[in-house]
Amino acid sequence: QDLQRAAEEAVKNWRPPTGPDIALIAIDPRDGGVRAVVGGRNFETGAYNAALQGVGRQPGSSFKTFVLAAALDAGISPDSVWESSGFDQLVCGSPWKVDNYEGGGSGQVSVRDATRRSVNGVYARLMEQLCPEKVAEMAEKLGVSPIAPEKRVPSMALGSAETRPIDMASAYATLADLGEYNKPTFFEKVDHRSG
Repeated sequence: QDLQRAAEEAVKNWRPPTGPDIALIAIDPRDGGVRAVVGGRNFETGAYNAALQGVGRQPGSSFKTFVLAAALDAGISPDSVWESSGFDQLVCGSPWKVDNYEGGGSGQVSVRDATRRSVNGVYARLMEQLCPEKVAEMAEKLGVSPIAPEKRVPSMALGSAETRPIDMASAYATLADLGEYNKPTFFEKVDHRSG
């Protein structure tokens, strides 16, 4: 209950009064235990839990973690250096135009630094090397629900593939548990007064 109250308070402090809502899910990486869930403004009036139900949420740059994991799995060093500028070209057979949030690039950047600074140009080039299939397979191996074939496109490196917050939390929990996947679990047992 303490964790649930803390989650609700955190969401209340960050959620704008109007506009997009916030979903939060906290998972213990050691056993997959779901410790807190906030699914939206008011479940009683909306009856929709954005943390658990449906898809349609683009994870944005938090999906870059799966590109990084696939790159490491393919033997790409975090200290390897890549061009950071955007581009407009074919990637794995699909046209893709990529820009960095701040505009241009900053020359050659290591994967480590590109991760710290969330540099789109470097992650686009990693996707070009890996292709969407490898990245989707890595995300799914870590805990993301299967990604539809039509969503397996280069832009998923920057978060265009739709996922559920519980899947993202589960996949990050797998990484936190050194690659050990634990299915998200809401209850260990149901008990009542008579035992």
